[in-house]
This record gives sequence, structure tokens and C-alpha cells, in this order.
Amino acid sequence: MLFIPSLEPKAPLLLLGWTLNFEVFFYLMFASLFFLTSGLRTVVLLACFASLVGIGQFATGLSYVEAIYTSPSLIGFGLGMILAQAYRLGWITWLGEYLRWPVVAAPLCLLLAFYVIGWDSADSILLWKHLLMSFCALSIGLLALHCETQNKVADLKLPRYLGDASYSIYLFHIFAVAGVWAIAKRIFDVQHPLIYTMGAALAILAGLVFGLLCHHYIERPLLAAGTKRRRAVPAT
Repeated sequence: MLFIPSLEPKAPLLLLGWTLNFEVFFYLMFASLFFLTSGLRTVVLLACFASLVGIGQFATGLSYVEAIYTSPSLIGFGLGMILAQAYRLGWITWLGEYLRWPVVAAPLCLLLAFYVIGWDSADSILLWKHLLMSFCALSIGLLALHCETQNKVADLKLPRYLGDASYSIYLFHIFAVAGVWAIAKRIFDVQHPLIYTMGAALAILAGLVFGLLCHHYIERPLLAAGTKRRRAVPAT
């Protein structure tokens, strides 16, 4: 409940909540530097995260909690802050004007590399592979912002609705996916490529549908209730 990582007992209880441990840590670090200017805050946080990742790479005998907060997964937050500053300072437009093709080509090349290289278990990913993942995500975000600044993003209702529901999909999809896959393994030979493909497609669809239902019937009512409560508080 407090986002303190633990193996025994397992925390967070919801397996995919492990990413929230990093997010809450980032939020606390970011908020603690509220007294700094935006640019200086980014520099300080980049130095902190680089130091933590460096400790994780060279220190031995780290506890589970220490290993989490010195993980290379922090690299993505650093690159995210750099991307935010680039957008804030108008550099995205400059990149789109003078480095248009590299901005477009970088995500394609990095995605290709992402799927070509071999991957070990999630607990033993080398630093350079973390860097590949993080820069791949950065390049995709940069390309999306470039398209937005050039007004090349169509305002389509379905993708927008999926975006609005993304948090509910993130939290709840695992239950539908696990349910579909558990049933499929009992009935079919999921090692068969065709059956595996069909089962995976059905699991993805079930995860999306269940996430959308949770967004519509749980998340939106809670958000609406919060909005009404805030409006009811008189201004001071």
C-alpha cells in the first residue's frame, strides 16, 4: 500500500504494480525539489538518478529495496525529463525542421534493434539493453511530439478514448488476459503457432474490453465524484 517493494511478503500485491514503485519514487523526488526552477530541477534529478544507477551497477550486496531504487529503470525517467524540457523550450519544432528524417528514422531503427537482439530474464537485463529500451521509448515520444507540433495527428475518437482509458486498461487488463490464457491452455494446444496467435489476439481484445468497462463504470464515476466534491468546497 505504501509502495515499498518487498519479496516476502510480495509487494505490491498486484504484480504489474512494480512500475508504480518507480513512479511514486519519481513523484516524491520531483515534488521535493519544488523550490528549484524547472531547468535546475531537471539537472539535479538527472544527477541523482545517474548516481543511483551508477551505485546499482558497481555496488555489491544490495538489498532488494536498494536494488530497486538503483535500477537502470530510472534511466527512462531521466530521458522523460529531457524530452519534457525539449518540448518546453521549443526544441521539438527545431528538431522537426532541421533533423526531420533522423527523428522519423530513429524509432524504426531502435525498434528493429529491440526485436533483433536476444533478451534474458527481466531480472538480469544488461545496462546497454536498458539504454536501448529507454532511448527507443524516447524516440517514439519525440516522433509523436514532432507530429503534434506539425499538426499531423488526426483527432480520432477511438484512439482518444483508448488513451483516456489507458490507466484502467493498465491496471485491469491482466485479469482478463490471465483468464483467457488459463482457459485456452486447458482446452487447446497453445504451443501450436496458429492457436497461440489466435489465443494472444483474443487475450489482447479481452484485456482492452475489460479495461474499457472498468474505465467507464469505475474510473469515470470516481473522477466525476471527485470533481463534484471539489466544486462543493467554497473558495477562501
